[in-house]
Amino acid sequence: MALRLFWVRHGPVLGRQAGVIYPSEDVEIEVPLPEAPQALAAHLPRDADWVISPMHRTRMTAEAILAHADHRPELKVVPEIAEQYFGNYMGLTYQEALARAGGVKDNDHWPIPLGHRPPEGESYQDVHDRVGRILDRWANEHSDRDIVAVAHGGPIKSAIAHVLQIPLGAVTRVLIDNFSVTRMHRLPDGLWRVEAVNVLPWNADGYPVPGSPR
Repeated sequence: MALRLFWVRHGPVLGRQAGVIYPSEDVEIEVPLPEAPQALAAHLPRDADWVISPMHRTRMTAEAILAHADHRPELKVVPEIAEQYFGNYMGLTYQEALARAGGVKDNDHWPIPLGHRPPEGESYQDVHDRVGRILDRWANEHSDRDIVAVAHGGPIKSAIAHVLQIPLGAVTRVLIDNFSVTRMHRLPDGLWRVEAVNVLPWNADGYPVPGSPR
């Protein structure tokens, strides 16, 4: 008996500006690679529980994928896998947010220090803590299930850090692309194993990669 998790990062945000924190929690996605949702539908396990964050972009992504599937699982909203809520920093450039956070970074690839909590927001450490709690709960409640979790880059990185027991700052260096899949497996002995990170299940011709698990 084992738990398998298939993390999917949501599709790219419509009109996103590089180096700017999203101005809203309910931004829309676009599908610049039409083959991506179809390839993901073929790549992901058919008999799985599907969970999404409360943010609209994860629901849009899940629905785009399932439009190419022959099943329609319930999409369960799980608040613990939401992206970091930046509070009053939303809409700021990374440089502006860092200046308000004190101007000194403690990591390589996150806009503000990991423990800094923006006004009316939360820190990345807060995200890491809640992702750890939900992983532990899933491990107890879903000992022999597949779960597809459509989420965000931050929580997926936090999940990697949690199961590998590595510092949160180290995992900010991991690339998690839009429409990518990250797989992890909780073994019967209780240990976790990360099987794949940032898999893009389609090739240059737009077809699923041969051998992709269904």
